[in-house]
Amino acid sequence: MPLSHIPSYVILAMSTQSSSCTFHSSAINSLNSALGRYPWVAELAGILPLSALIDFIEIPPKLHVLELAGSVPLWSWAITPSGSRLLLAKPDKAGDKTVQQDCCMDRFGNALALEALDGRYGERYFVSSPETLRLILEGSKVVHIKNDHMNMTNEKFTRRVQNVEIIHVTRRDSKAASGAPPEAPPEAPPEAPLEAPSEAPSKAPLLGWLRGFINPLHNTSPLYQATSTGGWILWVGTLIVSGFFKFWICFAFVLLLPVTGTVVSLLFGTQPRKLLVEERSDFVRLLVVAEHMNTATWKVVFGESSIVNSLINRPVEPTGPQPSSSWTAVCRQLLRLCILGQWGLALGGAATKRWDA
Repeated sequence: MPLSHIPSYVILAMSTQSSSCTFHSSAINSLNSALGRYPWVAELAGILPLSALIDFIEIPPKLHVLELAGSVPLWSWAITPSGSRLLLAKPDKAGDKTVQQDCCMDRFGNALALEALDGRYGERYFVSSPETLRLILEGSKVVHIKNDHMNMTNEKFTRRVQNVEIIHVTRRDSKAASGAPPEAPPEAPPEAPLEAPSEAPSKAPLLGWLRGFINPLHNTSPLYQATSTGGWILWVGTLIVSGFFKFWICFAFVLLLPVTGTVVSLLFGTQPRKLLVEERSDFVRLLVVAEHMNTATWKVVFGESSIVNSLINRPVEPTGPQPSSSWTAVCRQLLRLCILGQWGLALGGAATKRWDA
């Protein structure tokens, strides 16, 4: 067929496609040639994946937040060998039932313990949830009060400076905190007439599964939501760039991250924990908390007795249903496959010493 009989827009489309393919090939060739011109880039590519697998990523704090708040971004679950031992550790069992465990960093020995002195009974005991208490205090506003007494400013005195943090615990509901009786619940609307069943119930399990991932986001801070959204944007960008330049090892690894996060969330739950006792109390409790009895930093915790007791002396309670043993076994095997896939891809990226690393 003569060239003159071909429409002009067909020739333009062929030319555009040819130029885009040429640009794509030249970009890939320039990146590959850079590895030959700069040998240190290839050596660095062989080191970085293995270094990340050692311990650049801390899994215990992340697992603690997931167990406590029920929400951790799915794109952030790159798992190290030490993290795999923690995630795949079998829980203690009493017969056929799994023994309820505290959050990861609240278990004795996983974090620095805190001791509490009871202001009423004079008892001395370890705080049940020390790391949870630290996380709550880190996210709270602090008002600094300076002590300008002569004992603190006179250089002639030999003094031992003591730091005291006064923590007042209150309920979010102001009416409950003030002791006012709660309002009566609104009357229930009249029952609607029965209707014919539709196809909506068939979608209930899927909607419930999605709701388990979405509902915890309503109770998160704007900073967390911004971090999660920014991470997803970077995740999508990395996926697109790795696919464009044919970095298939990187593409598979990035694609595997949210899959691993989904399996971890299914295994450990997506429901936040709550205080063991939530009933309102008219009494006030005061506790003194410190790392040890000869420290110079003290915490004075006071407030409604039921809240203080549940926060200091009792573990936080899971709210979601306890998964069955068969479901836990399936999720554990899936998590093991995801972890092995991450390690295999990381070793492949280190062995090839290319831009996938």
